[in-house]
Amino acid sequence: MSDENKSLVKIDQPLDFATAQSTYKIIIALLDQVDASSSLITLLASALGEKATQGITQTSTWANYLTAKRALEALHPELDRFVGTVNKLADEYNIQAEAQDNKQIETK
Repeated sequence: MSDENKSLVKIDQPLDFATAQSTYKIIIALLDQVDASSSLITLLASALGEKATQGITQTSTWANYLTAKRALEALHPELDRFVGTVNKLADEYNIQAEAQDNKQIETK
């Protein structure tokens, strides 16, 4: 990913439920991919053996992998806050939808 794509997008309006829901689904899919990749790396390392993996773990590619993995792990508090926000938006959305349903029933 290029550095220009890593910067946060600044918006002046609050996050709406549909955007939050889509974002949540994307994040979960990416986390599932990372988890599957980590499991595959572990399996391949076991199959290769300690001697073969020792050479791999001395490379800059491996160091970059570990750095990225640590950065992702450091984001857990932010992810938890985001999930809390999505849940709050879902509750508000459901309350609003229920109120609209009740209003439509009353007008009939």
